[in-house]
Amino acid sequence: MGELDGKVAIITGASRRKSIGNSTAMALSLLGADIVVTGTERNPETFPSDEKTAGWKGIESTAEQVRKNGRRALPLVVDVTNEKQVYSMVDSTIKEFGRIDILVNNAGFKFGPDRVPLLELDQQIFQSVVDVKVRGTYLCSKAVVEVLTKQEQGGKIVTVASH
Repeated sequence: MGELDGKVAIITGASRRKSIGNSTAMALSLLGADIVVTGTERNPETFPSDEKTAGWKGIESTAEQVRKNGRRALPLVVDVTNEKQVYSMVDSTIKEFGRIDILVNNAGFKFGPDRVPLLELDQQIFQSVVDVKVRGTYLCSKAVVEVLTKQEQGGKIVTVASH
């Protein structure tokens, strides 16, 4: 038996092949957790060459890897800055798995346009990064804490910050 058998984890930002979200999904599924993997719908034409070569399909590919580890997976397209989509994610998780035990806030802003010197950083790009990393973390945490409180069994919330 795995340490997390019977547990359910939501991992935001888990669509990239070589990412913290994908690695987290693999690690938690190997420990026995069923996994909800979220991400935005990226255009496959913008995928890095390693993902194109591998035939990567974003969150569906991460979900396939989870299933190969013998666990159930639910891939969901979610904009974590959209409260309605966040609550839909939580509702879908409860409907599919009956509970939530772990949330990993890992969603990030698309790589690139924010990687410039501060004096060149567009204010709208900066705001978008803040919206995903701060507002998204708040919305996801709030929605999951409501479920954890009702379940009365505790839980874990991990927030990842990276560049």
